[in-house]
Amino acid sequence: MGTVPEICVDKKLNREEAESVLPLVHKLTNEISNVVQALIARLEKIRYNGSSEIPELEAQIDSAILQWETKIRKLGGIPKGLWLVDFDHGSGYYCWKFPEIGLRFGHGYNDGFLGRRRL
Repeated sequence: MGTVPEICVDKKLNREEAESVLPLVHKLTNEISNVVQALIARLEKIRYNGSSEIPELEAQIDSAILQWETKIRKLGGIPKGLWLVDFDHGSGYYCWKFPEIGLRFGHGYNDGFLGRRRL
């Protein structure tokens, strides 16, 4: 996926705004998670044979995840874990986890993922 424009960085998003960027967040997450899964599969195949390729694969995995986090931030999301994104709405977060469709959950600022409740 190419360059992601900064849409709503450091901004509180209402539900409509968060839902408007969610298709791009979903697509981006799907694409990069597929890349990471393929790299991990390659890494697991060679992990125990002492291949010199291991550090490079690990670096590629780290780079892909960092790229995802950076792009999510540009879209107004807050990466909270691998493929987990919060959107600040001013009194808490809308909470989305890949591969969920739509924004269905939210939580307070201090609740975290375990405090997710249906919207």
